[in-house]
Amino acid sequence: EAGRIVELRESAARLGYHQPWAPVPSRSEARRAVSTGVALAGEALARLSAMDLDPVVLDLAIVVEKAFGVDVAITSLGDGFDGLAVATDGVKLILAALTPVAFRLRFTIAHELGHLLAGDDQGVHLDQDVYARGDNSERRANAFAAVFLMPEPILRARVVRGFDQAGFAALAVSLMVSPSALAFRLRELRLIDSGAAAAWQGMSAAQAARLAGAAEAMAAATAYSTEPRRPGLLARDLFAAYLDERTTLRPYANLLGVDTVTLRAELERSRVVSG
Repeated sequence: EAGRIVELRESAARLGYHQPWAPVPSRSEARRAVSTGVALAGEALARLSAMDLDPVVLDLAIVVEKAFGVDVAITSLGDGFDGLAVATDGVKLILAALTPVAFRLRFTIAHELGHLLAGDDQGVHLDQDVYARGDNSERRANAFAAVFLMPEPILRARVVRGFDQAGFAALAVSLMVSPSALAFRLRELRLIDSGAAAAWQGMSAAQAARLAGAAEAMAAATAYSTEPRRPGLLARDLFAAYLDERTTLRPYANLLGVDTVTLRAELERSRVVSG
């Protein structure tokens, strides 16, 4: 699937529609992987702020596409495989696995973005488990994802006197992060103590939703994370190439996975009958 999307992105580039890859500067002089990931996330969040984009939204993929010019697809990748990142001179791609756990999908997208912004690998970077500690590049990507998805100012504003288990559950659901990741991040910032972290980090997504009374929000998140998504930027570029008569409809149809003849017939219909 990654190869198919890369080939289509390269086709778009040959037609004059280049990927708008926009990395952020890496100004940190830290040598530790975690510190570098934290600093890189700070730069990424500053980019979002400047563009009036919010990382705490359900559709994180479109935020990543708008802010950094990365193609993001959500698709079936099989059991036990969270995602991958592809980095070549002309292509930056994130493929995240469909999952009923929306928290995991968001962490995967952020984790893979961390790899791309850090310049990890050229080619395909595979991640079977984005939560695994792994080598320095994995620790850096995890640190990036934690800061990117759980910005410190938001946490400090929410964790005030009287912050309890119900408040913790509500915060996890509103940020759409796993309770275990949130507990670790809050303890790291010394906003909760080790005892609270140990007590709350084993909370499941369902338990968090139940405690927070957030069934509707969790259902919406699950619906999103189980629905395939084509790369929005690539779809835009391939369709523009067709409208500009630089290519046939075939590349766009191939991306969508639909029959070219049927797609053309639908696009060229002069009227729509309703009722």
